[in-house]
Amino acid sequence: MREIAVSDAKSRICLILFQPPMKAVARIKKALRGNISISRLPFELVRRVAENARRSGERRDMHSIEASPARLSPEFSHLSPDTLLEHFRNRDTPKLWALNAAKAADLQPRLFPEETARLIQAADTIANDNTWEVGGFGAIKFDRENYWRCDPLTGKDWGLAHHSEIEIYTPG
Repeated sequence: MREIAVSDAKSRICLILFQPPMKAVARIKKALRGNISISRLPFELVRRVAENARRSGERRDMHSIEASPARLSPEFSHLSPDTLLEHFRNRDTPKLWALNAAKAADLQPRLFPEETARLIQAADTIANDNTWEVGGFGAIKFDRENYWRCDPLTGKDWGLAHHSEIEIYTPG
């Protein structure tokens, strides 16, 4: 079946519903895999089509989004970059700690001695060995260039592609 460019959600829904019978059945089965009641199915279909359109638009416009400046609230939009930096470095709010840092540092090892020792050991391992636990896979060493864009298990470099375009699994 040839691809048809469709811009609005209503037309996309019609294209999905009025496919050749086997393809339409496969799509409906795919939609019903989750915990969706029949009464919610049309709403879920509209939501999925709209989300797919939003993601496609985001990928299409990625370069213009990347090149555009940050959108600041009116309170900060008139400030220069140096003034913004000064403001966020020296502001009083928000406070991240209920106690002051010195008091928290004093209380931590007294209240939680074993946890504190494990925490310090884990921090030392991260800082000194570039190694930390990842998603239940155990400790993984991140020692190659651009490790942030590599698969942690295989070491495969995913490059700068959009996450939806990365093939995670290859059969065989």
